[in-house]
Amino acid sequence: MRRQQAKEKREMTVFYSRQGTSPQSRHHGLYNQGATCYLNSVLQVLFTTTELHDRLDSQSQTDLQLRKIFEGLKETTCGTENIMATFGIKHVYEQRDAAECLKRILHQISPQASEVSTY
Repeated sequence: MRRQQAKEKREMTVFYSRQGTSPQSRHHGLYNQGATCYLNSVLQVLFTTTELHDRLDSQSQTDLQLRKIFEGLKETTCGTENIMATFGIKHVYEQRDAAECLKRILHQISPQASEVSTY
């Protein structure tokens, strides 16, 4: 697993250097653990919803896992194994709906964080 992540990171570095993109303007992503693109898409949307970040509760395990992912995405491409375990996602090759995933996450995070979605 680590070798694959290192290989993907090297490939991304080569890609961006060929594109002439500076590391500061580069966005980081999430490794796809199988067919978890639905989860990755939702997490990327929540990552760009910065109002949510300040509302995450440090006493909530789900909120802490989201915070870890968000902090990690500022630096590098991240895995989703821990957040998948938090949400009870066990079958990584089972495709699911992104809207249902978002609804599930909003029901599991702290109430003050989930309020952001109503703005």
